[in-house]
Amino acid sequence: MIKRKMSLLLAAVLVATGVGMAKPAAAAEATVLPAISYIAPKYSIAKDNAPFTFALEAANYEGDVQYRIFIQKDGGAWTELTDGYSEPVNAKVPYIPGITKNLEAGKYKASVWVKRANVEGVKKNSLGSYDTYYAKNFSIGTAESLAKRADLTDLGVKDTYKVGESIELNGKEGYGYKLHIYNPQAEGSRRDKWMIDDEYETAAETADDYTFTAPGTYLVDVWGMTENSSEAAMKQGYDAWFLKVVTVEEAEEGIAVETSVKAATVGSSVTVKSEYPGAASYQVFNGAKQVSGVAKLGDATTMYPANKEGQEYTVKLLNADGAVLVTTSVVLGKTAMVKAPEVKDVTVNATFKAATVGSSVTVTADLEGAASYQVFRGEKQVSGVAKLGEATTMYPAAKDGEIVTVKLLDAQGALLQAVENVKLAEAK
Repeated sequence: MIKRKMSLLLAAVLVATGVGMAKPAAAAEATVLPAISYIAPKYSIAKDNAPFTFALEAANYEGDVQYRIFIQKDGGAWTELTDGYSEPVNAKVPYIPGITKNLEAGKYKASVWVKRANVEGVKKNSLGSYDTYYAKNFSIGTAESLAKRADLTDLGVKDTYKVGESIELNGKEGYGYKLHIYNPQAEGSRRDKWMIDDEYETAAETADDYTFTAPGTYLVDVWGMTENSSEAAMKQGYDAWFLKVVTVEEAEEGIAVETSVKAATVGSSVTVKSEYPGAASYQVFNGAKQVSGVAKLGDATTMYPANKEGQEYTVKLLNADGAVLVTTSVVLGKTAMVKAPEVKDVTVNATFKAATVGSSVTVTADLEGAASYQVFRGEKQVSGVAKLGEATTMYPAAKDGEIVTVKLLDAQGALLQAVENVKLAEAK
């Protein structure tokens, strides 16, 4: 579960690994110069032939900064890891420069430059100008040498979330995860801005650990441990970590159609999720041409040709009979919002009787296509799914005159409509 404060263990780990607050370089009295205050590899288990980069912050500075990274392998010549300076970014918000260069296995030293945005740095050498720099050693291992370590690639952390969304990790069997969130917009000290998970859980169990409540930029820090992690990993509290900066936007009105996509041997693997009433399946189109088969909502399917990054595709949501309910355009990997269907006038009658456990509740409704129902107190389900007109157990017990929500489902179990403010009446 997520804790409100940084644990002593995490604080010790951050200091020991150099992931925490770097000591800012001295600046001239006349001008406050930005200095690296936070630096950590995106992946703690850095493998060869894969892009390597750092999460960075220069929190001592008010305003925008730019970053540039040079590396030296095994004491050799310095080469640039970035492609010039980064775009201007808020110094107090974590930033991960985009890197496309793969590194060979070996021992490296990084020189991370930072300067005020859009001005020449106060210091110069043959490679350019900078305000301050931070040096950090790191290593790149081979895939073979790191094969027994926790693999935190392909976790499925998205680039963008909406207020009200949670992070759902793509986990592996035998793995435990901790989900830490850093919110630079929060009040208080840097440690107060961390939301810390103090218990390893399965990927599915972490889904309810943290919900984004405000727009902004956040740093997601996932720790991983496996059943076979070494004693050293157990002692330090993690086998590997993964960092990603995510953007949280205001929630849009309507119903979310969430998409995810990843590479596959043939084409791409795409998944669509939505709680659109009556929707049971989906299909992906490129214009008028279908590029996937029909798949159940929440299940992955193959799309061919492969997804083109940044291109909009058409997603159609279908009911249990295959009829199209709604169509939307979306860049795969992102979430589209669709207008909710018109709420139909429906009469719902709900009665209950005392039972040995809880109450026995029966619901009838006149909504066309409705076959079953489920009772909720707010967002919490308090009954199982039962056919309309048949009784089911409601727990805790019902009270006469109590107001509940009844969800009406079709024959395949898809939601047709949620009816609020239904008054329970004790059967005479």
